[in-house]
Amino acid sequence: MSSPPAEYIGNLFQVIVAFDVESEKFRSIPIPNFIVNQPDNDGDWEFGERFVHILEVDGHIALTDQVNRHVVKLWIFDEDGDNHEKIATNTTVGSRDGNWIEETIFMPFGPSRMQHYLFESITSTNQLAIGISMPTVNTTFFTFYLYERKNKTFMPVEINGMLTNQLYQMTNFRESLLPIPKQQQQQ
Repeated sequence: MSSPPAEYIGNLFQVIVAFDVESEKFRSIPIPNFIVNQPDNDGDWEFGERFVHILEVDGHIALTDQVNRHVVKLWIFDEDGDNHEKIATNTTVGSRDGNWIEETIFMPFGPSRMQHYLFESITSTNQLAIGISMPTVNTTFFTFYLYERKNKTFMPVEINGMLTNQLYQMTNFRESLLPIPKQQQQQ
């Protein structure tokens, strides 16, 4: 059984380790306290109790943080301060290691026993694929949605031929961790 793409983030995992393929060097990107100590709307979760996913959004490292059952924060790391295309109403918070751009996603789903959300960006679009796990008595079922960041809309996705209670990974890359660079427009 393979492990899911989300990892439980505790107090010891407050840094992202990045490997630069070109220079062949590692570096660390600290996750700032304003993200780590982010309270949820109910006030009863701490960073170490939430699921945080790492993904690539618009060519930048990003974190999705399920604050509670209804709110997910998307934190996009803008290392160069190049102010990547701001899609939604968001906040830019600076740290000594770059800017983190915050987008808040309000999940439109009513109260339930949802366990957590799985996120994956869709390259060269303003969309996120979202897998939602819903535990039942004997198994966990998954449903899928596309989230349009610009319009803040959700669209259900039906997948035929796959059992709804089996999801190990959701990704838009295969056999590589490197995204394909966007082609430069010729002037």
